[in-house]
Amino acid sequence: MTTDAMGCQKSIAETITSHGSDYLLQVKENQPKLHAALKSAFFDTTDREFSRYFDHPSQMNNVGHGREELRRCWVSKTIDFIPMAHEWAKLSRIVVIELERKIGDKESLDHRFYITSDLGRSAEQMLSATRAHWGIESMHWMLDVAFHEDMSLAINA
Repeated sequence: MTTDAMGCQKSIAETITSHGSDYLLQVKENQPKLHAALKSAFFDTTDREFSRYFDHPSQMNNVGHGREELRRCWVSKTIDFIPMAHEWAKLSRIVVIELERKIGDKESLDHRFYITSDLGRSAEQMLSATRAHWGIESMHWMLDVAFHEDMSLAINA
């Protein structure tokens, strides 16, 4: 199961794993200590530490709709470098997505951090899983734009 940062909660991870499934949860500022630890492990380590923590990346290129994107994915070999890892049900690896985007003359670089209980997927498979999640998010956006779904939820609440 994938979810965006709002769903990155310890209770959700516990519920998913208690039913025999795995999670892939995006970590943002809603989990400030975990987010800081992931960023530090990715950006503030020596080359030697980095190669000890993370496998070689997989990458995917996308061109279309007036933009060029290069996505790289690293999957950790261990979670030993994350002090609060034990707080998350069956947390087994860290996933980092780096997105280089060029739209016209404008270039951007973004890093997205995920935690997962899945031990079996490669960096290539994790890259596809995170990409597939945003396909679902775009459908949610369309429902809101076309049918004002969020507005109807607020009215009916």
